[in-house]
Amino acid sequence: MSGAERTTFYPEVEAIAKEFKLAIKPDAQPGAGHYYRSDHFSLSRVGIPAFSISEGMKFKGHDTAWGEAQAKDYVDHNYHKVSDEFHNDWSFEGLGKMTRLRIDLGMKAANEPALVEWQRGDEFEAARLASRN
Repeated sequence: MSGAERTTFYPEVEAIAKEFKLAIKPDAQPGAGHYYRSDHFSLSRVGIPAFSISEGMKFKGHDTAWGEAQAKDYVDHNYHKVSDEFHNDWSFEGLGKMTRLRIDLGMKAANEPALVEWQRGDEFEAARLASRN
């Protein structure tokens, strides 16, 4: 999860991930600036707490190195190329679990008694406070 730790919602994120028996790992390449290049960045920069959820690189029956190799091969040979298309042998079992996680997170956030905020001192907190004036 990229950016969830920057919000007041993070304890709930951790608890729900634990219910799903999922581990939250820090950004493996923080210097690459993924948070600032993400789809949710347009929300963050105007003060709206937002984060992304990635499925990670560990796949059922395989170790992390296998997942990393698959991802590298995909990016090197298929990403945004003519060969970037659906394959019948893909398994979506893990994506179903991740979808349920996202739904549970969304429902929890929607039913919180207070709005999710940025952690104090976060670089986007000022934009959030300014939007209230």
